[in-house]
Amino acid sequence: MMHNRRLLFDDDRGVGEALNETDSQGYGMKVNSRYWLNIFDLEHGYSSQRELQNIIDKPVSLFFAKLPEGLLKSSGKADFIPVPKAENSVLASIKERWTYELFGRTVFFPLGKNKILVRLENSADKFDMYTPTIELNMEKFAYYMWMDANPESKTKVYPKIFEMDLTANMFEKEAQWRRKKAQWKGKDDAEIEEMLLKDPELKAVYERDHLKDPITAITLVPQEIRTFVIYYATGKGEEKKFIQN
Repeated sequence: MMHNRRLLFDDDRGVGEALNETDSQGYGMKVNSRYWLNIFDLEHGYSSQRELQNIIDKPVSLFFAKLPEGLLKSSGKADFIPVPKAENSVLASIKERWTYELFGRTVFFPLGKNKILVRLENSADKFDMYTPTIELNMEKFAYYMWMDANPESKTKVYPKIFEMDLTANMFEKEAQWRRKKAQWKGKDDAEIEEMLLKDPELKAVYERDHLKDPITAITLVPQEIRTFVIYYATGKGEEKKFIQN
């Protein structure tokens, strides 16, 4: 574990100078850190490493949005607007609810009118005592999310669900095609192949094509993250508008 790295001489790694960062008074840069020690029994429990990591990396955030003028009363106070909770919609769409409550994570935010991004994660670790696969009905989630956000709406919507790469700037289908086309070769390819031959279960996970999952049964294996964009079309054939935008 490296807490801080400081050199007095160049380490010949290409920078061309010593890694000796100092403050305005010439003193070396100080690094303040906290460390957690998780003691547990693998045979009777699971690690809280990922759970704590999520809390540290993704702290609770508070967002503000300007309300349209039409939602303001003459008194200057805004009408009550129900805020949809993505977790409620996820829990209603999960095959086995307790798997999500233990290891599931969801992040979602709007991308535009009638368009949201949903990122799902299974934070379970393979070394834990029990590492379930989480299965979610994305179609059901999309409808529940719409109804939760628009409880009084009578508009008929047609959710169009597209899986994206992790950065959400490319369709996952295209990203996968590009990966296969590139044919990257790593130094440890032979080592990985040998490992997979010895472990059929790991091989099945490694070679699994997640794009073959039906939209009604999206699965997340331990340590998997998948990203989707849901576009709520108000007329059939409107998915072309999503692709253009």
